[in-house]
Amino acid sequence: MAGGFVKAEYYPGDGSAPRIIRIQPETRTLAFVGHSNGDTGASTFYRVVTVVSGGSRRSAKSFARLVKFQLTNGVPDGYKGNAILVLPWLYPQGFSDLTVGVKGTYLGFEATVMSRKDERMLPL
Repeated sequence: MAGGFVKAEYYPGDGSAPRIIRIQPETRTLAFVGHSNGDTGASTFYRVVTVVSGGSRRSAKSFARLVKFQLTNGVPDGYKGNAILVLPWLYPQGFSDLTVGVKGTYLGFEATVMSRKDERMLPL
């Protein structure tokens, strides 16, 4: 079952300062090809600019890199069988490696990348 939302750091691909994004804690368990969404341990937000990871992307000034994946070998309690999920990828590292069919894990269950969507960061 998905947890409540927490603030996390989102690192833009252009190397600019981290921005705030709201995620569910289990988003940090997503891992593919040697890269993960794990916590860096940092807790300082350098710019108070929110990054959108869901909803309409038309009106958003900035939105996160997203990875769409399917759980393929069982699902965690509270998730539907063969669940398809879309989560933000918090770090630019490894995002280019997330191609269709790449295997990884989410909450300890096998996950397969179905697609990805690039970020958009407008000037502050």
